[in-house]
Amino acid sequence: EVLGRKRSMMLVAVPQLIGWLLMYFSQDLLMIYMSGFMMGFSIGFMEAPSLSYVGEICQPHLRANMCSLTSLNVPLGYLVMYLLGTILDWRTTALCSAAMPILTVLAITLVPESPMWLLRKDRGVEAEAALCWLRGWVQPADVRAEFASLQAYSEKSKMEHCQDNPQTRSPKKGQIYIEVPKNGNGPRLEEGRSPKVALTFSEKLKDLSRP
Repeated sequence: EVLGRKRSMMLVAVPQLIGWLLMYFSQDLLMIYMSGFMMGFSIGFMEAPSLSYVGEICQPHLRANMCSLTSLNVPLGYLVMYLLGTILDWRTTALCSAAMPILTVLAITLVPESPMWLLRKDRGVEAEAALCWLRGWVQPADVRAEFASLQAYSEKSKMEHCQDNPQTRSPKKGQIYIEVPKNGNGPRLEEGRSPKVALTFSEKLKDLSRP
């Protein structure tokens, strides 16, 4: 969420590239184990940013199919690897596979960031430009309705996040937000009260005066 969808997808390609290079230059079993660890680490973190990006840039009627195709590419990649392994030795196969993360990073640099992520970061101008690019280099007027719906959804998400997070909620007059300890080393937690609640000053004094 901090880096964005594009940077996250580019970042997870780095350990995959390292893994394939370790496989190619491996001289002992330890390097092969390290290669497997790096590639497994990359694959484990790859799905979240890629599915998030595809889901956020697609139109609703295409979203399910495109997300399914994203997952389908994983076994398709395994198939390509097995086919390469039948005609090449394993080191050459690893070297050919090392080109894929590089091509992936280069391809990602050609596409814009997710408009939804840009809106969450209050970068509306960039979000509108990204949406125009994704819809076929159209003019802002052509995506005005869709962009307005994305803005409304983004604002709604921000409001819900603020309501769910007491730290970002503005306390009412006469109320103080305090941490109520869950253990016995402080004011006792009353039954039915959440760990973080809004207490008036008098309620806070009562809690502090209890044994």
